[in-house]
Amino acid sequence: MAATINWYLVPEIRRMVFYAFIGEILARYVGVIILAAYILAALGFAVVLIPVVLSTLNEYTVTEGAVTCKRFSIRGVKTQTVERKPGVKISRRQGPLAKLLNYGDIILVSESSTLVLLGVARPAEVEKIISK
Repeated sequence: MAATINWYLVPEIRRMVFYAFIGEILARYVGVIILAAYILAALGFAVVLIPVVLSTLNEYTVTEGAVTCKRFSIRGVKTQTVERKPGVKISRRQGPLAKLLNYGDIILVSESSTLVLLGVARPAEVEKIISK
């Protein structure tokens, strides 16, 4: 109990323990290292979370005649439609992490407009469905 109280009350004891186990130079920057670890963890969490948020905020509808995207945002709902004609080009955009997690963006380019479907799960399968 006394050791626990001394650990929290006496900063010199903590400093001596850090020096003994991780060295003087590293002990000086323990706070910075911990902060950097928290920042990296938050960035990693955001990279995984962004596709989930994008896919839940967007609604995609594929019919025989068109592909429709309904985007929900703070400003309201925006609907965009691209007709499924023979001249529509379909491409897929995936980074290394997106390939690993099996999500990506599908880009539809027609003569009059471009529609980007963001954060689509299993984009290869969706691309085949749209191109049929």
